[in-house]
Amino acid sequence: MLILKNISKKYEGSKKYVLKNINLSFKDNGLVCILGESGSGKTTLLNLIAGIDKTTKGEIYIDRTNIEILKKEGSLYQSYIGVVFQNYNLINNLNVEDNIKLLENNKVDTILKKVGLKNKQKEIVTKLSGGQQQRIAIARALYSDKKILLCDEPTGALDHNTSENIMKLLKSISKDKLVIVITHNEKLADKYSDRIIKIEDGKILEDTTSQIINEQQRKHKYKKNNNSLRQLLKQILLNIKTQKKKTVFKMMSLIISLISLLLILSISIGFNISIEKSEKDELSTMPIYISETSTNIKKDFNNLLETNKPNQNYIYSKDINHINKIDKELVNTIKSIENTHNIITNILKNNMYLSIYDKNIEKDIELIGGNVPINKNDILLVIDSNNVIDDNILKSVGINNEHIEVSKLINFKINNKYKISGIAKFKEESPMYDNTGLYTYDFGYKELPIDIFIYPSDYKNKKEILNKLNKFDGLEYLDYSDTVISVSKTIVSSIAIVLSLFSIISIIIASLMNYILTYISIEESIKTIGIYIVNGVSKKVIKLIYILENIFISLISTVLSIIVIYILSIPINYVLYSILGLLNVLVLTKPIIIGVTMVSLIITLISTLLPLNKINKLNLVDILKYN
Repeated sequence: MLILKNISKKYEGSKKYVLKNINLSFKDNGLVCILGESGSGKTTLLNLIAGIDKTTKGEIYIDRTNIEILKKEGSLYQSYIGVVFQNYNLINNLNVEDNIKLLENNKVDTILKKVGLKNKQKEIVTKLSGGQQQRIAIARALYSDKKILLCDEPTGALDHNTSENIMKLLKSISKDKLVIVITHNEKLADKYSDRIIKIEDGKILEDTTSQIINEQQRKHKYKKNNNSLRQLLKQILLNIKTQKKKTVFKMMSLIISLISLLLILSISIGFNISIEKSEKDELSTMPIYISETSTNIKKDFNNLLETNKPNQNYIYSKDINHINKIDKELVNTIKSIENTHNIITNILKNNMYLSIYDKNIEKDIELIGGNVPINKNDILLVIDSNNVIDDNILKSVGINNEHIEVSKLINFKINNKYKISGIAKFKEESPMYDNTGLYTYDFGYKELPIDIFIYPSDYKNKKEILNKLNKFDGLEYLDYSDTVISVSKTIVSSIAIVLSLFSIISIIIASLMNYILTYISIEESIKTIGIYIVNGVSKKVIKLIYILENIFISLISTVLSIIVIYILSIPINYVLYSILGLLNVLVLTKPIIIGVTMVSLIITLISTLLPLNKINKLNLVDILKYN
């Protein structure tokens, strides 16, 4: 079963061979004791058989298969080799049952009964005696029906009676399995062993039962460990519990970065959603302005944000004050639009800047005195909410007083032709709120307007108006709602970009923190990792534990961050509504939650996978000596 062919071993940097041309064969069962002085090479030999260390020369076979192949495919420790260390190498924060099972889910009752520790499953290993701990180490090495048991000084730290009991146990086990024991105790070896091999200066000095065994075809099929999800989760929760400070640091750094990212995304996206909704519900009734001399505020604002520097060798022309052609065709087209809230055309009449409204204006105004115009010569004097009007308007009709009583203005004659029939102000809910001027109904004035204000009734009507205006080539107009929205979005986007940089920095810091803490966690757990590996837990499963642990922390951090943002959204939305008049500016949408969750998982995975490369480079010999 077990064959060593021409085994030699020397350590890196040394010219001296610790083992020299060792050739040994072993039966499938029996108790074999390897004796030798300290430094003779017996422990090195055990490490080579266990696959913990690699040979310099020669090969080791189990069932005619090189143990390096068995290691690579994962079956060496899962099906063939169980190792019992002199210092037990138990995991102190696990109970007896979990120390034996590690990540498997098979029952341990039978194996505990075999080693004389029945009903000790839930005991904490640190509370047991040395002999009991050694029995647990043996039980763990035998778990999953291992074929070979390798024991390094199993009685070295025990008293005589306990040592006798351990050797009796190993002797009984050797009836069905091959048990190889490294020991200094010749008396125990003589009493219990079936074969004694003595080593001196790296060579076989004596072999009481030298055996020649015909190599047999491999008969044991590879059996994967039954690593259960329950045991994995249990280990993850145990890691979190025993590393509370690291877990808190990981979560806090991640939560801070996620909160900043959630805030930026929620406000920037929520603002756009809110303002688009506001455009449809409220802003759509803001006027569309057409003037003979037009300037595009939206373009002007975007030009301010441009960073492209012009070529100094050229000069550039720009249509700063675009001239619009306001003719009868344009006026008639505008007046033909149905369902508008109102159309105000401003004309110059007898040196008066007269605003002519197209629809009944009574629904929009609050009369202070007098009546609305009922004939062509009647004029409605409109003041603002504070009863103020531009003094130039009053001077244009011959009124030079800084303040004048309302009653004295009613029926006031203008140029002996017109009269002020009434005084009014626009209601707060009107889209013309706080406009002032001289207003009259469209009684069929023939003058072409200087400028035009079109007030849509709703969002649909606004789209209809814009479609008709866009058919006129070269016509530029100012869409107040679109300008407000565009400027607001540009400002918010600019702020969001700046804040995003801070968010990215915080995410990088969180990633670095996770990387460092994971690396430290691996460093502190190296010996435990080695114990897992030697007891059949693959490196892939160990990595999976770290990955799942950090993913669990990531998901919890994300949930907490979302809860924090949800709570903060109440006061933030209240403040933003008070300032901007927009509802629900900060809003958590499904795409934001999904996106941030994905970001959290990605940075967690990246910052976890990098330090996990250290596990691939671990040398079992160094691991098991590591403190």
